[in-house]
Amino acid sequence: METNIVYEATPKTSIDEFVADLEYEFTDAPHDLLVHNVQRVVAQMCEQSNILRRVAYIHTQECVPNYIIEAPDCMQLIALMSICYCHSRYMHSPLIRLTGSPCDVCCCRDNNVHIEGNELVFSSPKDCDVFRIEMSVKPTYQTCELDTNLLTDYYETICLGVRSLMYDMLDKPWSSVQRAALTKQEFYRACSDDAVRTMLHHQRGALRVRRLRAF
Repeated sequence: METNIVYEATPKTSIDEFVADLEYEFTDAPHDLLVHNVQRVVAQMCEQSNILRRVAYIHTQECVPNYIIEAPDCMQLIALMSICYCHSRYMHSPLIRLTGSPCDVCCCRDNNVHIEGNELVFSSPKDCDVFRIEMSVKPTYQTCELDTNLLTDYYETICLGVRSLMYDMLDKPWSSVQRAALTKQEFYRACSDDAVRTMLHHQRGALRVRRLRAF
């Protein structure tokens, strides 16, 4: 089956950039151990907070209902997060959260989509319809590069997670039960904050509830 699925490109940074500061802190730790712990922490953050996203555009074809979404660039798919129908490059229909199946696709009332794992099944696909899919992903342990935004936006959280793993190791020069417990709490708190920031697309400012006014 020939399909047209286009994935947005994502800037990458070598994983070595994530351990440079940690190597000064844990001078006796092997480089590969720090890299492995960075991979573990990032994967855990992605599973808990959905901070790492990928976007794919599906160009549907008539009589082709099934479209399999696969995470690109050494990533593993966690979940399909949302879908919206694109009228053009600059105009989209309202976004639909993929929290259940089936889902009605906006602006296509005769067309709905069922979610089966990482597969989207359209009931009445049309030629040249374009749908924007957002997915949550995590890196595999084989990757040697990570998303640049992890370094710019989530570096402190990653370092907290790595420290908690390092301190929790037994019989090492850096072992510390007290520090492990403290940094683990800080790490979980930071993950919660990062999840909210991701959900709000890193917008700043206080949240307000719009209340109805009586005249």
